[in-house]
Amino acid sequence: MDAAHNTVRNQIFLSSTLAELFSSWARNPGAVLYAGGTGIVLGTASKLAEFPGPILSLEKIHELHKITRTERYLEIGSMVRLNDLIRIGKIVPEILRNTIMQIANPPVRNLATIGGNICYAKEKLDTHAPLAALDAMYELRSAVSSRWIAASRFDTKDDPLSALDKQELLTRIRIPFESWDYTIIKKFEDRHCGCGRGMLVFIVKAQKNIISDVRFVFAGESIITNRNLEMIFFGQQLPLDRKTASHFVGLWENYLAELPYPNGLLAVKILNFISSTIEDLTR
Repeated sequence: MDAAHNTVRNQIFLSSTLAELFSSWARNPGAVLYAGGTGIVLGTASKLAEFPGPILSLEKIHELHKITRTERYLEIGSMVRLNDLIRIGKIVPEILRNTIMQIANPPVRNLATIGGNICYAKEKLDTHAPLAALDAMYELRSAVSSRWIAASRFDTKDDPLSALDKQELLTRIRIPFESWDYTIIKKFEDRHCGCGRGMLVFIVKAQKNIISDVRFVFAGESIITNRNLEMIFFGQQLPLDRKTASHFVGLWENYLAELPYPNGLLAVKILNFISSTIEDLTR
């Protein structure tokens, strides 16, 4: 009886279209979506017999592997491998390429997909921060509907409409083509310190040494960003004078102190990063 139960539980459905996928999903509502598989298998002792239900593989759905560009956007299918985004070069924004290059190692990046990195349920993985900073949009589709949502709003705790609905799938990532003059990333890893992990990105756009846009985004347990604080940089002359830089750092310090998360050592590390990046703009 146990063997028969495991056989049904570990059925693998290989759909070639989204219509087939949603049809299989409707018949097997407890099925597990399978993209690159790194979030399920790598780093564990898991084997096929330990999967929690039938498996819906996305591998054969050609639409999800596409990379296209228009004059305004880069569109990436959710099944595009992370290493493929590195290989295609400068068409991918620098801040996203640099983030991906810090993820695991080449063998893992050959398996891992951009959609899997975004939709990993246990925590926000590395691509959340650069995609939010770049004003990326996500296409979420079900069997009967399609909607777009900003990367900065995806899966936030206080907005139930921002998370994936039941039997809804991330299908495309749309990134506007923008030129950013200064980009930097910082990965915080919890190496037995208990302070939490996450990714922080800082990008600046300037015209004739005048700041025209700034983005600070941290993604850990949640996404932290503040458009009002970013906008105070607008119109500032580069390099910044030290008094102005110190004032900006103080505003961020006050803002972080008011948040329930991040806190403790992680908040200190984030503030130190913000301070050093603003200090860089004085040189």
